[in-house]
Amino acid sequence: WLTSSSIRYLAEESVAEHLEHDAISILAALSTDAVNNITLDINRIEPIYLELFSGDYYQVITHEQIIHSRSLMDQNFDIKALSAGEINKLYITGPKLQPLVIMVYGYNKLGRDITIAVAEDLSPTLARIASFQYRYTLIGLALLLLLIVVQVIILRSGFHRLARIPQQIRALEHGKRTQLDTDVPQEVAALVHEVNWLLKVLDQRLQRSRDALGDLAHALKTPLTVLQQLPREDAL
Repeated sequence: WLTSSSIRYLAEESVAEHLEHDAISILAALSTDAVNNITLDINRIEPIYLELFSGDYYQVITHEQIIHSRSLMDQNFDIKALSAGEINKLYITGPKLQPLVIMVYGYNKLGRDITIAVAEDLSPTLARIASFQYRYTLIGLALLLLLIVVQVIILRSGFHRLARIPQQIRALEHGKRTQLDTDVPQEVAALVHEVNWLLKVLDQRLQRSRDALGDLAHALKTPLTVLQQLPREDAL
């Protein structure tokens, strides 16, 4: 939605800039006749405004007159006059049900306020945006599928190293190992390190117990030998 709205905003800004240039051209083509009425030299106007219902229209408004482009035929836009320096942006439906954007500018020329409204059909722009949205959606879906595949590969690769840990724990149970491998994902490296440290401590305790039992056995060996010999003594 953000991408589409941004594209539409940029497209409409480009259209508005084009319409402003046309409004300035129309303003430059205005003059007064012998009775001080506003006239427009159509030879200085873009030819597109002379084609019937071309989608490009203009309308010039003064207090006494309304001049519109030939492309509008005898139709007029319901637009309020603006003071000099004011700008307005409107969205209306055109003569052939076209979606129009209208830029309205207020000027002061020839001793009077003049409002110039310039309109353009947004249908071609909206069609290009729709085409872009379709292609962008397809590309987005393809990239999404690619990211999912890459994510699955990464997860499987990461968990593959974790799958060895249960096997190594079973090997520890059977006395085939004394430590776990440290080649594991970083997220569980600290846990494996602590387990290995615990195994080392337990092994040290087991060794001390073995040493203590060995010392005890050695200490009991002589007394037991004596006890075994006592029944053979004549005094007993």
